Amino acid sequence: MQETTQPRESRANTKRRRTRASAFRGAVVAMALLGFTLARPALAGPGTGTAIILGPSPVAVTDSSIWTIQYAPTEDFSVTGGSVDVVIPSGWTPPQTSSPISPGYVSWTDDNYVNSVVTVGDTIRLLLGAPPKDPFQTGGSVSVIYGAGGGHASAHPQTTAQDTVYFRVRSDPTLTGLPAAIQLSPWVSVVPGRVASAKVVDGANTVVGPLTRTTDQDSTQLFLRGYDKYGNLTRLIRANWTLTGGVGAPVPSNGTRTVLRLDTPGTAYAIADSGVWSDSTGAISVVHGAYAGLAMTAPGSAAAGTAFPVTAGSRDADGNTITDGPGSAASLTYIAFADSVGSTPADPNLVSAGATLSGGVYSGSLIARKAGAFYFSVIDSTAGYV
Repeated sequence: MQETTQPRESRANTKRRRTRASAFRGAVVAMALLGFTLARPALAGPGTGTAIILGPSPVAVTDSSIWTIQYAPTEDFSVTGGSVDVVIPSGWTPPQTSSPISPGYVSWTDDNYVNSVVTVGDTIRLLLGAPPKDPFQTGGSVSVIYGAGGGHASAHPQTTAQDTVYFRVRSDPTLTGLPAAIQLSPWVSVVPGRVASAKVVDGANTVVGPLTRTTDQDSTQLFLRGYDKYGNLTRLIRANWTLTGGVGAPVPSNGTRTVLRLDTPGTAYAIADSGVWSDSTGAISVVHGAYAGLAMTAPGSAAAGTAFPVTAGSRDADGNTITDGPGSAASLTYIAFADSVGSTPADPNLVSAGATLSGGVYSGSLIARKAGAFYFSVIDSTAGYV
């Protein structure tokens, strides 16, 4: 009987051994899976993380304030620590940690992560997460307060207005010594300050000095532009406009903008006066426009065969004499008509009908051999003017 029962016991023991081996393998697999689940995320590389800035934006170039730059890791920093740099924009108050009552003072939050904070030039560098401080891991954040405390410790922006001014943030989570810029550094806008002076400018915001214009140029635009204490352009200023020298007029005579209407040669100044701010252009030299027509005079009556005085002159579109250039020395011819509209030519049998301008004018005489009613005119057959 023993011989017949032993094999059964042997088989039973074998089965139990197999059951224990299977359970052991399952435990090993479960432990491996548990270890995989509890593994920490990969360590961050240089240039990782996100940052935001809190504080006034836009800020005027004349104003001081406080800005807070907050950095958050997107992957864990090394357990031996990592670094974050905040680079203050050029022209702003240099950051410093030595005096809480001096401009640009820097403080920070979340001291449980912060091993040290140093400033070198425009850069604030934080050492984070090294023992004995808490590890700096995802879910954490740290803030740098620039201009902390306000008042005398406030930070002052650059003195040049600029739409986008970046606070460059760099990270080096494993202290490679090669910090890299994060993908999106925060920024603010810097705008001009309050009006401190005003200048008359043209459409390109260029201060208007001496000008030379013709009476044909009626499109010169002028503006009264405000400037802050640092010379940044501010708003346009409404003003009363005047034009000296009797050369024309500003149109309109009140507003932030005017256009010069130039009628007569001469020298003038355009003046803008808001009641608070005023300025003027440089000397504006106005000369005649282009040759546009002729003018003449003659008496209302004369005796046939007797000389009578006549004049002639070249004119621009505003009626000014063409004193030089084309038209100033034109060769002219006197002609006559039987009617005032010049539709029917007439022949008074003039002794001499020619005339030549000098400096745009002619003064001489005509002799008509025939008696009758005649309407005299003068023509420049080359230019086609009558």
